[in-house]
Amino acid sequence: RIPIDLHWRFGERAYPFDLPDNNLWSRSQTTDLKAAQVQTLGNEELLLYLCFHGTKHYWLRLLWLSDVARLLQSTSFDWPAVVRLSKQTGSERCLSLALFLVRDLLACELPGLPRSAGSRLDGALAAEVVRFLAVPPNTLRRTRFRLRARERRRDKARFLLGRALRLGEYGWETLTTGG
Repeated sequence: RIPIDLHWRFGERAYPFDLPDNNLWSRSQTTDLKAAQVQTLGNEELLLYLCFHGTKHYWLRLLWLSDVARLLQSTSFDWPAVVRLSKQTGSERCLSLALFLVRDLLACELPGLPRSAGSRLDGALAAEVVRFLAVPPNTLRRTRFRLRARERRRDKARFLLGRALRLGEYGWETLTTGG
């Protein structure tokens, strides 16, 4: 059995992963499943999405980190394209964090990885992930982590606005008490 995680979009409205549509499917690949062939993201887009997805969920499942490690070890990448696309999508920090965790937490060798692809490593975020694995984060810690994991102001503002609009569901106490 192989778990398949299907998504209708690449993120949440308040925490988006905006891949440029102009060549998204031109770089796609065909993957064989038992019953059918399906179109999947290109290697560079898939790597960035896996890094974003894991970061969005605080890397609480080591399976997600293992997926990134396996992809890095089994696939060749156009690293200048990865770096360029990470800047376009605002996922540079997600990429750097994932590379840091793969190297340090999983102790995986990543041959051929250029320095520029991992130049924004954030050890503080990685340490927070390790703490989250031991004790799941409360709302306040999750919010703080998600803000720190994004580098663009517009992504942070969009997230905070989305959080504010959703507070009716959870109540202001949840955010202020860290519940």
